[in-house]
Amino acid sequence: MPDKTAVIINASEARQRFGQLIKRAYRGDEHIIVQKGGIPIVAIISLPEYEEFRRLLALRHLEEMNRTLSQEAEAHGISEKKLLEISEEAKKEVYREVYGESS
Repeated sequence: MPDKTAVIINASEARQRFGQLIKRAYRGDEHIIVQKGGIPIVAIISLPEYEEFRRLLALRHLEEMNRTLSQEAEAHGISEKKLLEISEEAKKEVYREVYGESS
């Protein structure tokens, strides 16, 4: 994703020009930073950029969970192979609980 131009605008001006600002953000030309009293408080970005931001947050969360799980497994002497076996059995158990016995 290429760098965007960040445009800083005060809140009262943002209220007056909101329609224009969302069009500019939608086109992907700019990131709009709205400030109040000289303090940045919100950003207006396009929906695809917001969705990418959410995906990156989810990925970071999964990486943190993986790191924690790996550390816990190592602390308890559980190998990666055993951890995968436990995970596979848990998936099967959840499937049985949700859908009943598999065919």
